[in-house]
Amino acid sequence: MVIGLLFLEETHEDKSSRRDYGLEIGDWLLGFFCTESVSEKQGIIESMALLDESDDESSPAYSSTESSPALAPVTMGIGEVPPHSIAPTQIQLPQRAPKAGLCGALTKQVMLVIVSYGLVAYHTISAEQLLPIMLSLPKSSVPARLPFIFGAGFELSTKTIGSILSLQGVVQTFATLIFFPMVSAKLGTLWTFRLSIFSYPLLYLLVPYINVAPASLRMPALYLVIVWKVFAQAFALPPLQILLANSAPSKRVLGTLNGTAASSASLCRTFGPTLSGLIQSAGLSFNCLGLPWWSSCAVAILGAILSVCMVEPKRHQALTEKAAIIQSEAHAELHNAIERDPTLEADLDVEGLHIDRRG
Repeated sequence: MVIGLLFLEETHEDKSSRRDYGLEIGDWLLGFFCTESVSEKQGIIESMALLDESDDESSPAYSSTESSPALAPVTMGIGEVPPHSIAPTQIQLPQRAPKAGLCGALTKQVMLVIVSYGLVAYHTISAEQLLPIMLSLPKSSVPARLPFIFGAGFELSTKTIGSILSLQGVVQTFATLIFFPMVSAKLGTLWTFRLSIFSYPLLYLLVPYINVAPASLRMPALYLVIVWKVFAQAFALPPLQILLANSAPSKRVLGTLNGTAASSASLCRTFGPTLSGLIQSAGLSFNCLGLPWWSSCAVAILGAILSVCMVEPKRHQALTEKAAIIQSEAHAELHNAIERDPTLEADLDVEGLHIDRRG
């Protein structure tokens, strides 16, 4: 709560210009420990920026520099001779795009990501429910009829199951903080997600067969499955968040899209344990322990198919290209105006601006 009140910056571009008393208090507190506050350092970086964002469609998501000042406006058209009294502050770059509506924000890519959110939430929450139950089930006295009819359990104590579940949290911490950034930097966000989502069907297919493995291999296989499950989850959820942010056509609708994705995940987490529990009860009635796992496998396969239809958003590349175009157009307008009225260059030089006649 303290970090959120004193140090987090507003990223919504319609609200980022408001005065933030909490951030000011945080900078004042930091002043006791360092010579420059965070906002002062941020202001230096912002003052060195050449251009603000061109429009919402090419803006990277969740930037902390949304309050960067816009460049001086250009009101003259190409080929027009500006009045001698024109001031550099009257130069105006193209205006931002109008606020995008929800219908325009729900593109194919965005819808695929939102649906994938729900599918991943469904089978991951189902696995979180099914695994402790499988570990606590007693060993079955009914002979197994492979490959599908078997019902053995691990018959572990509550204390042992709690230790195994705690291990998941430790492994996922390292998987998310250390391994995910390395893999994502190597493969990209989308392929990292695909690597995870394509591993889920095989994972859910194999988990029940641990129960019929030789006694000496059951626990090692169990720990291998837990590490596999945790790494798959660490490589699935962060890329989905990144893909949703980068696929949004406008940062102004990010709140709506994030809320929609979270609602999709919450809805599937509501029905996931219920449906999985019903399927598990039905499977145990005829000694088929793997039935709920294999039903989650079918859902994971659907999610893998959807991931093939996704594309990697190239938002940063688009931002760079559009910024370069705007910069080139602005230089061309100023160069053309100076050619027609050389006195304009002297006026701009007086204001401390440097005009490069080579464009």
